[in-house]
Amino acid sequence: MNKDCYQVFAGKKDLAALGFLLVLSLLAWALHSFGDGQTYPTRFHIQVFTDSKKEFDLLKPPENRFKLPGRLGIVELEWDERGRVRIASSPCPCKTCVNMGWVTNSSLICVPGGIIVEPRSSADNIDAVSR
Repeated sequence: MNKDCYQVFAGKKDLAALGFLLVLSLLAWALHSFGDGQTYPTRFHIQVFTDSKKEFDLLKPPENRFKLPGRLGIVELEWDERGRVRIASSPCPCKTCVNMGWVTNSSLICVPGGIIVEPRSSADNIDAVSR
């Protein structure tokens, strides 16, 4: 019988290359999962759509909660120590905005309450705006 007929997978060099790629992949996964290479927002652009539209930028407040008067009542924002933000409570009927949970780099929107919270970091330097 021919020895080549029993070669099931690959040679020693191929197995070494696959092992190297496996170790490299596990290392990249560990750095992504456990490393804190994420940039957190330094300020939040808040828009309130009530009778008159209000816009302002807010740095993380000293306390971890901030209350905004929305269309239906008080909408409460909450921050954690890592710079994430969430809508903690809202008088809206479905509570979709509350169920969005903690976010770092995406917007929070409460449509019935008329609140939009957009995280902005120091990397958001805009040179010009065209309309």
